[in-house]
Amino acid sequence: MGASIRRREDPRLLMGRGRFVADIALPHTLHAAFVRSPFAHARIASIDAAAARAATGVAAVVTAADLAGRVEPIRAEARYPGFHSSEWPILAGDTVRYQGEPIAAVVAASPYLAEDAAALVAIDFDPLPVVVDAEAAMAADAPLIFPEWGDNLFLRRSGTFGDVDGAFANADVVLRRVFRNQRHTGVPMEPRGCLAQFERDGGAGALTLWTATQVPHLIRSGVAEALGFPEHRLRVVAPDVGGGFGVKGSLYPEEVLIPYLARLLDRPVRWIADRSEDFMASIHAREQVHTLELAARRDGTILGLKARIVVDNGAYSTWPWTASMEIGIAAGNIPGPYKIRNYQFEAFSVCTNKMP
Repeated sequence: MGASIRRREDPRLLMGRGRFVADIALPHTLHAAFVRSPFAHARIASIDAAAARAATGVAAVVTAADLAGRVEPIRAEARYPGFHSSEWPILAGDTVRYQGEPIAAVVAASPYLAEDAAALVAIDFDPLPVVVDAEAAMAADAPLIFPEWGDNLFLRRSGTFGDVDGAFANADVVLRRVFRNQRHTGVPMEPRGCLAQFERDGGAGALTLWTATQVPHLIRSGVAEALGFPEHRLRVVAPDVGGGFGVKGSLYPEEVLIPYLARLLDRPVRWIADRSEDFMASIHAREQVHTLELAARRDGTILGLKARIVVDNGAYSTWPWTASMEIGIAAGNIPGPYKIRNYQFEAFSVCTNKMP
């Protein structure tokens, strides 16, 4: 207690001897590049990958059609009544729902050849109406991102504690304020990336996934589920991770697809995002609108509080936290450390055409 503890991990990292995903060298490694949507919302009319498949050094070009029946989408379901479940496809097939959503993966002998070939994939899009404002997405006439839902809500929650109406009726002062928090994301020094290797052992084989993640044990469960691969034969390794800030705390489509490709091609496959790709393809956070009403006495005693919380959760529910997490955290944190005996909240988790 109270002692300054000397750090032991710094010299290795400061002297450049860290071992990150991009530093792991395996013989015969192939490299993946992704073709991502330039549209926030569109139907995919056609994909022509013939030129990419014929390009120098290309080992494979994979689209959603190649994954059908082999790889499951990411499903992050919450147990709250009325929760709308979304399926986050590993590669978009019929519809893209945010700019940067992966549509195809090109695997080649080098990252440069993979990127050059990815530029040859021709995709025809039919643009759809875009919803980028969470409050506008709640309007009755808003375009629907998942038409089968009937609205753009992942979840609505509400709760009342104490006598809220009585608190406001007896208040000397009632204040109403609207607070808006902008959308943001973490920017780790190391972008996201992963490397996978499949090893045959006479049975089902074994997969190893090296990934820049904060939650390797959870990633193992999520990847095994999506691939239908025995979890006890899947090893997930988080080597040195160059920052996370929550961005590396969820399961991503790339972490599912790269081990699938390694098994398919029987070669190690690596993907390392560049900075702009990392911005487009890593989760965002905290875009919220809080409308608060506070009832108080003139001496400063808080009698009651009402909160209306609107959270923009983007296009899909993220695994494992789900699209229910942020509204729950916000509703629970708003009263803070104060003695607020009368509290009421209504919280909306909204689906929009943005990165989840």
